[in-house]
Amino acid sequence: DFPEWENNIVFMLDVSQSMNVIDMWNYSRLDAAKRKIIDIMRETSWNNYALNIFAGESVRILPFTQDIWLISTFLLWLDSSNIVKQWTDLESALLLSLESFNENQSGKVILLTDGSDESLSLSWDIKNTYDKKGVELLVIWVGTKKGWLIPSNNPLSPYKMYNWSPVNSSLNETSLIELSQDVSWRYVHLNEYNNYEMLGRNQKGANFPFIYLFFIVSWLAYLVFLYLKIYTQTKSLWKIN
Repeated sequence: DFPEWENNIVFMLDVSQSMNVIDMWNYSRLDAAKRKIIDIMRETSWNNYALNIFAGESVRILPFTQDIWLISTFLLWLDSSNIVKQWTDLESALLLSLESFNENQSGKVILLTDGSDESLSLSWDIKNTYDKKGVELLVIWVGTKKGWLIPSNNPLSPYKMYNWSPVNSSLNETSLIELSQDVSWRYVHLNEYNNYEMLGRNQKGANFPFIYLFFIVSWLAYLVFLYLKIYTQTKSLWKIN
């Protein structure tokens, strides 16, 4: 895990059309990913967060901020219409995510995606750049193996068609495993990712128990002082030997 003082996290959110597939309970993959981002920020609010999106191209949305409300507001209107090129270019997404870090920063990139349509082997430049900057990647898989049909914006057809047949999109685990294992990065399915300890600890609250201990000791000392003062006055009043 990262040193505790490196609390910079970039969310890289896939907004390609396949993320509109509704196979995550009653939610689309995109909505499930958004909910996970908000959940992560709520549980680890002390981190600095940046937000990017990608499909066939990548776009930076927000630089590092601790304003969770701001990021959540932007998440509401993010969808596949924000990106014109509609395939999944994971390499360009990974490269863009590094631009959120300045020369003295390191941290983590959290990539939320249902995978690429093709097998992926990262270039040496990407691996080397990540290693040099001390940035780690966590790939969160979004979707199911069974999958479902891709919704269409065409009013004449509810689902995306290819050769007159509806297009079924399933989670491409193979490409995601290749991506993650290529440089020994972590990967986990969205349904299984509920432990956020690897995202760092709250440094601002590190002395929290000691502060309370100080107040408790101070309060006890005050009670002892008060008791002795009352006892002394009572003893003097009643001339107790």
